[in-house]
Amino acid sequence: MSQGKDKMEVILNSLQFSFRKISHISIQIRVCYRENLRFQCAALNFKPKTNSTRI
Repeated sequence: MSQGKDKMEVILNSLQFSFRKISHISIQIRVCYRENLRFQCAALNFKPKTNSTRI
């Protein structure tokens, strides 16, 4: 059980979370982690639905 906990802590310590506003209506969240000497990254892009109907 201790080895699993140690491995999880190493993974969590190597994660890097960042986000940035790409434009006025979209956001990008990047998650990177280091494996050996390489970085692996994934990016999530969010674009909220816009409703052009006015009241």
